Amino acid sequence: MSNIAQDKKQFRSIVLGLKKLNPSWQAPDISTFLQESENPPLLKRHAPIKRVNRTLKRGEEIPSSLINAPTEKFQKGIIFWGAISSQGLIPATAPINLTEWLRQQPSNGKGPRMYLTGELYGKFVAEKVAPAIQRAFENTHLQPIFQDDQDSKQRTSFAMTTIESFFDERISPEDDDAKFADVWPIERVWGAIKEKIRGKQFKNEAQRKKEIVKQWKNFTAIKCKEMIKKIPNRLRQIIDQDGEQIHDH
Repeated sequence: MSNIAQDKKQFRSIVLGLKKLNPSWQAPDISTFLQESENPPLLKRHAPIKRVNRTLKRGEEIPSSLINAPTEKFQKGIIFWGAISSQGLIPATAPINLTEWLRQQPSNGKGPRMYLTGELYGKFVAEKVAPAIQRAFENTHLQPIFQDDQDSKQRTSFAMTTIESFFDERISPEDDDAKFADVWPIERVWGAIKEKIRGKQFKNEAQRKKEIVKQWKNFTAIKCKEMIKKIPNRLRQIIDQDGEQIHDH
């Protein structure tokens, strides 16, 4: 089987698998998920929607191997929060372990809380994010500009009110673009870290966190400034490449 045929088969399996796991998802939802994944398809930004839509309309049978795949075999992830600025990464020493913070939140007697709501995101900003950003800028005359992604939890009235109470300047989610992971510097930082630890085996969660922190510290303030300065050039690259993603860090 040719590489092209294999790629098509894999794409079809992924699309149909996502549809099975999320019955309410439509082509734009699946396309967005794919474009924001670790290895997005090498397509123009709006092309995946058409391709996903064609796949869904054909109604191919989902391979039994995908239907019967036990979910417990998929590796459980750890969510970290971190930011980038002209002062360097925030926090400078290590990203904040959001998963660990969630486990510490009250759960009304139903076990450890492992999901993030709009209210919890606002609380996380107040307790962890805002203090970390303030420390990074406390000895400067600079005013931090807050920006997060377009996740619906981060756009609730509670979350947005909390952010406004801590930051005078903010880039509105409406002015952001969820598919610019190859442009926004912090997404490039996470992408580079993922590439560094890809394929490595860790005996436990502590080892994984240690390696992530090690890679985090490689991004100096000078390197962060250089990444921020390159935003206009990367936007130009996207235009020159007719909207295709830039696959480098």
